[in-house]
Amino acid sequence: MFRIAIYFSLLTIFCSFTWMQPRNHNTLITVGGGHLYGGPRHTSGILQFEYKFATRFWKYLRPQATLAFPQLKGVFFGAGIGVDCYLTRHLVFTPSFEPGFYSKGKSRDLGFPIQFRSSVELALEKCNGARVGTQFYHISNASLGHRNPGINAWVFFVGFPL
Repeated sequence: MFRIAIYFSLLTIFCSFTWMQPRNHNTLITVGGGHLYGGPRHTSGILQFEYKFATRFWKYLRPQATLAFPQLKGVFFGAGIGVDCYLTRHLVFTPSFEPGFYSKGKSRDLGFPIQFRSSVELALEKCNGARVGTQFYHISNASLGHRNPGINAWVFFVGFPL
């Protein structure tokens, strides 16, 4: 988990260059679906919803909340921060980190109810703030539980500005 904090700090410093300043200050709701990989015997689909707030802290940090349904049988809810880095006028790279809670339901046991989600996202942003993109993330309990299997997901999403 310490490595994640270091990587996130370096990305925040990298994104502080003037050519990467935040341009869009809209609240964004994203809906996505994709592939979940939790080992050879645990692959399935995943459905997720994200809410990205318009408010920013220290000019770059954007609060967000995620609701994800692995295998449509469990649920992950997390809240954290992301940094929108504009690589070009319409291409946005967003690393984010969210602590949260996981309820396995009938899906994979991740070893502990508290989980941490770290993600990277690449999206095309239209002039009105709408986004279409892809996101890769890892959910893990950072060895807090009796075991730490973790899951990875690759999601394609559409974001709608409010």
